[in-house]
Amino acid sequence: MRTVFYSFVALLLSVVAGPVWAQPIELLTNMDYPPYIVADAPGGGLHTEIVRESYRAVGRELQIRVMPWKRITRELTDGKALGSFSWADSEERRTLFLVSMPIFFSNAVIFTRLENFSGTEDVPARAAAGQETVMCRPHGWTTPRSAAAQLEAGTLRLTTPEKLRSCFELMIAGRADYVDVPTLAAWHVLQTLINESDNPDAIRETIHVVHPENPFGGTSHILFTRTVAGEQARQEFAKGMAIIAENGALEAIIARHLAPYPDLDKTAILEGLRRVGVIAPTRSILENR
Repeated sequence: MRTVFYSFVALLLSVVAGPVWAQPIELLTNMDYPPYIVADAPGGGLHTEIVRESYRAVGRELQIRVMPWKRITRELTDGKALGSFSWADSEERRTLFLVSMPIFFSNAVIFTRLENFSGTEDVPARAAAGQETVMCRPHGWTTPRSAAAQLEAGTLRLTTPEKLRSCFELMIAGRADYVDVPTLAAWHVLQTLINESDNPDAIRETIHVVHPENPFGGTSHILFTRTVAGEQARQEFAKGMAIIAENGALEAIIARHLAPYPDLDKTAILEGLRRVGVIAPTRSILENR
């Protein structure tokens, strides 16, 4: 009888205390994608903080296992991991994995060493005039749709170093002409190089920023293995995102991370976030902070 009484009391206390935190969720990533995923940034970077806060909202603690992107791909493909962030959406990935709702939206701004260069649409005319154009894109990053046709036609040449920083170093050295990559990542690298340089004005004079009329942009996601656990983790992330969007936590994270960047780029990113449903159309994040 006493055993039954103690069991009843334990059950009553668990109900009164609220929900018990579930088992931690482990996701793979590589902390080499500043300012989105990086060890020395607040919260581990913008994407990391959003993912962590989303799972915290549903009682799951995020645990990160760090490894190179190529190994992450193998671990996911072999079903040895639950999931990984952050990845661009694609038909191939949707065939192989379960894809989460968007973590974030990023538009692309062109950074170039060329004068009077407005984007990939200028490449054919440059080729006709005998001028080679070299686009730099870090290895494994998504190629902008606007560049694919020019690469296939041979009018545009591609160089693919491991790091985005290397692209900027190649442009400064005159060995690459432009990059067309997510805005915040490009600004972060450029500012880092300026801060480290003995001649920052030379970098500012060399690298020009171009805002295309129709910029390349896309969403970042978590990829989950096609398992029951993967589907549960995907649904929990979506539920957590809805909670932090409603309680203001998502707004605070985004506003804090966007603060250092130019207003024109912040506005474009927020428009994209509204368009893909990460934040509500009525949210005015920048205006409230």
